[in-house]
Amino acid sequence: EAKKFQQIDKDWVKIMQKSAEIRLVVPCCQNDLLKQLLPMLGTGLEACQKSLESYLEGKRNKFPRFYFTSDPVLLKILSQGSDPESIQDDFEKVFDSISRL
Repeated sequence: EAKKFQQIDKDWVKIMQKSAEIRLVVPCCQNDLLKQLLPMLGTGLEACQKSLESYLEGKRNKFPRFYFTSDPVLLKILSQGSDPESIQDDFEKVFDSISRL
Protein backbone atom coordinates (compact mmCIF):
# COMPACT_ATOMS: atom_id res chain seq x y z
CA GLU A 1 0.00 0.00 0.00
CA ALA A 2 2.87 2.36 0.66
CA LYS A 3 4.06 1.96 -2.92
CA LYS A 4 0.56 2.68 -4.22
CA PHE A 5 0.38 5.83 -2.10
CA GLN A 6 3.82 6.96 -3.27
CA GLN A 7 2.73 6.58 -6.90
CA ILE A 8 -0.48 8.53 -6.25
CA ASP A 9 1.55 11.24 -4.52
CA LYS A 10 4.02 11.34 -7.41
CA ASP A 11 1.18 11.71 -9.94
CA TRP A 12 -0.41 14.46 -7.83
CA VAL A 13 2.87 16.39 -7.67
CA LYS A 14 3.18 16.17 -11.46
CA ILE A 15 -0.36 17.51 -11.87
CA MET A 16 0.36 20.39 -9.51
CA GLN A 17 3.62 21.23 -11.28
CA LYS A 18 1.84 21.39 -14.66
CA SER A 19 -0.90 23.50 -13.08
CA ALA A 20 1.71 25.91 -11.74
CA GLU A 21 3.24 26.18 -15.21
CA ILE A 22 -0.08 26.92 -16.91
CA ARG A 23 -1.20 29.36 -14.18
CA LEU A 24 -4.69 29.75 -15.68
CA VAL A 25 -7.56 27.75 -14.22
CA VAL A 26 -9.70 27.15 -17.30
CA PRO A 27 -6.94 25.90 -19.62
CA CYS A 28 -5.55 23.78 -16.83
CA CYS A 29 -8.90 22.10 -16.13
CA GLN A 30 -9.70 21.43 -19.79
CA ASN A 31 -7.05 18.74 -19.96
CA ASP A 32 -8.59 15.34 -20.88
CA LEU A 33 -5.80 13.45 -19.15
CA LEU A 34 -6.56 15.35 -15.95
CA LYS A 35 -10.24 14.42 -16.20
CA GLN A 36 -9.30 10.74 -16.44
CA LEU A 37 -6.50 10.77 -13.89
CA LEU A 38 -8.16 12.57 -10.96
CA PRO A 39 -10.97 10.02 -10.46
CA MET A 40 -8.40 7.21 -10.57
CA LEU A 41 -6.25 9.00 -7.99
CA GLY A 42 -9.29 9.51 -5.78
CA THR A 43 -10.19 5.83 -5.99
CA GLY A 44 -6.61 4.86 -5.18
CA LEU A 45 -6.55 7.16 -2.17
CA GLU A 46 -9.80 5.67 -0.89
CA ALA A 47 -8.30 2.18 -1.15
CA CYS A 48 -5.18 3.31 0.74
CA GLN A 49 -7.34 4.92 3.42
CA LYS A 50 -9.41 1.75 3.88
CA SER A 51 -6.27 -0.33 4.15
CA LEU A 52 -4.80 2.05 6.73
CA GLU A 53 -8.03 2.02 8.75
CA SER A 54 -8.04 -1.77 8.69
CA TYR A 55 -4.43 -1.86 9.91
CA LEU A 56 -5.17 0.57 12.74
CA GLU A 57 -8.28 -1.38 13.71
CA GLY A 58 -6.16 -4.52 14.00
CA LYS A 59 -3.76 -2.69 16.33
CA ARG A 60 -6.69 -1.42 18.39
CA ASN A 61 -8.06 -4.94 18.68
CA LYS A 62 -4.71 -6.15 20.03
CA PHE A 63 -4.39 -3.27 22.51
CA PRO A 64 -7.84 -1.79 23.35
CA ARG A 65 -6.42 1.36 24.98
CA PHE A 66 -5.61 2.52 21.45
CA TYR A 67 -9.36 3.05 20.96
CA PHE A 68 -8.95 6.25 22.99
CA THR A 69 -6.52 7.78 20.49
CA SER A 70 -7.11 9.40 17.14
CA ASP A 71 -5.71 7.89 13.96
CA PRO A 72 -2.87 10.44 13.63
CA VAL A 73 -1.80 9.91 17.26
CA LEU A 74 -1.91 6.13 16.87
CA LEU A 75 0.18 6.34 13.70
CA LYS A 76 2.71 8.47 15.54
CA ILE A 77 2.86 6.00 18.44
CA LEU A 78 3.28 3.03 16.12
CA SER A 79 5.87 4.67 13.89
CA GLN A 80 7.95 6.23 16.66
CA GLY A 81 7.35 3.69 19.41
CA SER A 82 11.02 2.77 19.68
CA ASP A 83 11.79 6.38 20.69
CA PRO A 84 9.93 6.97 23.99
CA GLU A 85 10.90 10.64 24.11
CA SER A 86 9.06 11.40 20.88
CA ILE A 87 5.76 9.97 22.13
CA GLN A 88 5.84 11.34 25.70
CA ASP A 89 3.05 13.81 24.94
CA ASP A 90 0.76 10.99 23.81
CA PHE A 91 0.97 8.79 26.92
CA GLU A 92 -1.83 10.73 28.56
CA LYS A 93 -4.13 9.83 25.68
CA VAL A 94 -3.46 6.12 26.16
CA PHE A 95 -3.04 5.83 29.93
CA ASP A 96 -4.99 7.85 32.51
CA SER A 97 -2.94 10.07 34.81
CA ILE A 98 0.35 9.32 33.06
CA SER A 99 1.76 12.22 31.13
CA ARG A 100 5.49 11.45 31.32
CA LEU A 101 7.73 8.45 31.95
